[in-house]
Amino acid sequence: MEKLRAELPLLLQLFNRFFERYVDLDKYPLATENIMVVEELVEDAEQHCIEGWFDSKGNPYFWAESDQIYYPGDRKSIDVYTTPSLLPRDVLDKIEEYALQIVKNHKIKRGFWNVEIWRIGDSFPEIHQRAGTIREKLLLQPEKSPETTLLKQPVLQ
Repeated sequence: MEKLRAELPLLLQLFNRFFERYVDLDKYPLATENIMVVEELVEDAEQHCIEGWFDSKGNPYFWAESDQIYYPGDRKSIDVYTTPSLLPRDVLDKIEEYALQIVKNHKIKRGFWNVEIWRIGDSFPEIHQRAGTIREKLLLQPEKSPETTLLKQPVLQ
């Protein structure tokens, strides 16, 4: 704890200077405050990732469903991501429906996105959603559809 107290302020200075310069502190006054968010530890959950995109007309498509496989033991430390998912189709359908709802609730209407979902049975206690910037260059090629370009992406072997 002593090491944390000594070294953390140095690290936070970097972020605080950035936030002071680029964040509207009147609108987000806590951006430069030393605060911490503590969450409940989610145990016995499976983690899955659903990825997709919206075409230029706003139609959604899924292009990957992944399972996170953990190292053996009590600690939840991810070993590997596997695609395609090994979940039954009916379970994947529920997860896809939920992921799409989350994406739409966040007002993402174009481009790539992914949603990481922690699942315990039929409940989803936590999600992490973001726009998928890994394929951003595809969006800068308006003469090609994302669907066609994805099919031509190199595959790691």
